[in-house]
Amino acid sequence: FSEINIAEGRKRAQVLASEATYAERVNMAKGEAEAIRVVAEATAHGVEVIAEAIQKTGGKDAVTLRIAEKYIQSFDKLAQES
Repeated sequence: FSEINIAEGRKRAQVLASEATYAERVNMAKGEAEAIRVVAEATAHGVEVIAEAIQKTGGKDAVTLRIAEKYIQSFDKLAQES
């Protein structure tokens, strides 16, 4: 009987270890999913804020200026790398 008890104990330990690994993976996946959701919500909020700002007086001019600034920065960086 002692051999059976030892075998049952080992089997139970393996099952518990497997369940623990599974639970850890599930928790990590849930955490990653939550992080993705939070980033998506923040991005959506940022887009809404920008869209509202563009609609205000001078908003389109500000966007045009910002795009021009980024273009110049990119062109300057490209020129420095060449």
